[in-house]
Amino acid sequence: MKNVLTIQSHVVYGYAGNKAATFPMQLCGVDVWPLNTVQFSSSTRYPKFAGPVTTNEDLIKIVQTLADPEVNFLHKVDAVLSGYLGSAEQVDAILEIVDTVREQNPDAVYLLDPVMGKAGKGCIVAPGVAQAIRDKAVSRANITCPNLEELQILHGSELSSFADAVNATVELAKKGPSIVMVKHLHRCALQPNEFESLLYDDNTGKLYHLTRPLVDLPRDPVGAGDMLTGVLLACLLTGKTALEAFEHAQNAVYLVVKAAKDAGELELQPIAVRREIMDPPLTYRAVELNPADYQAKQKAL
Repeated sequence: MKNVLTIQSHVVYGYAGNKAATFPMQLCGVDVWPLNTVQFSSSTRYPKFAGPVTTNEDLIKIVQTLADPEVNFLHKVDAVLSGYLGSAEQVDAILEIVDTVREQNPDAVYLLDPVMGKAGKGCIVAPGVAQAIRDKAVSRANITCPNLEELQILHGSELSSFADAVNATVELAKKGPSIVMVKHLHRCALQPNEFESLLYDDNTGKLYHLTRPLVDLPRDPVGAGDMLTGVLLACLLTGKTALEAFEHAQNAVYLVVKAAKDAGELELQPIAVRREIMDPPLTYRAVELNPADYQAKQKAL
């Protein structure tokens, strides 16, 4: 059994952060150790929300206690997943935790979900967070899963075409992560009315492009990206290849979002399609691309 320490937000109502990731990851066959950075009544999209924030000191203390010889639990952790971070100092705290885990298990994987941007809104995190993620965290990660805005921030230049997104994905892998998944291509998609995603596996040098339907909801559901990242990691830890994990995650999350539309809900509906999360029909398959073709096109511009 693989174990994942996931450090994200938590909501009582709805699905976001750890609440969105934990159950689907468990369905995919891994044990999940949620460490909540906040505990809010709901996501921040609602007019009112409340709840405590976990201090950096407490986050570190919790992990150090798990490593204490009197309990000696931390060596069981196979992967660390980090999501939304509220301050530049919290980036440092997460990296200290990753170091502590790797002291116990040098083979532990770190998945960085660099939550800091949203299509049409640009950077949405506190000052200093984006820079700290770009300059400190990316090089320490084995896997990273940005959306298009986050990819643009990490790459450091505007992305306006499919070729731009492809090249930025491949180049991001050169900074440290061996696997890069771009969750949603938005304006850089080949088909604007579809949901398109990229995956680059630097271990094999292979690049994949997946297209699936874009579910028409009144507003984008919170937590879909958190769930997508979690399922990808769980599939990788349970022995799937990067391509298999990518296809599994994208098809599973599509069904969860579609279930929300079918139920007339704005929140994700993972319980309704729990069996499909475990073994989704692979209706939407990835197509392999040649990254060298796009690199050559970029140089010619």
